[in-house]
Amino acid sequence: MFRIYLEEASIVTVIDCSETKNEYLGEVLFGVIKEDESFRYRPFEQVTTSKIVEVLEVDDKLEINTINGTCYIIDKELSFFAITAEELVIMKAGQYLPSRIIQLRTKHYL
Repeated sequence: MFRIYLEEASIVTVIDCSETKNEYLGEVLFGVIKEDESFRYRPFEQVTTSKIVEVLEVDDKLEINTINGTCYIIDKELSFFAITAEELVIMKAGQYLPSRIIQLRTKHYL
């Protein structure tokens, strides 16, 4: 299995907050490509993954597997964010950092 190595990684919890819902949809991984054994991505490209299905601790790293069958390797030092499903669409379309999405949300609702 090919591995994709990320830096500046974040696990992002996605919640459906439409109308009367407040439903947990899952988690995705966001990060910057360091190395890609599959050659899908270029170094320094920002990516948002499909839904995380498994997180394993391997030595001093985390191995994160997604629903699409991709394996990502990240450092244990990472950030955690929670965003809405609508914000995930914006994040993926513009390749915004999760922290930037939180900033946009704060400015939008002020």
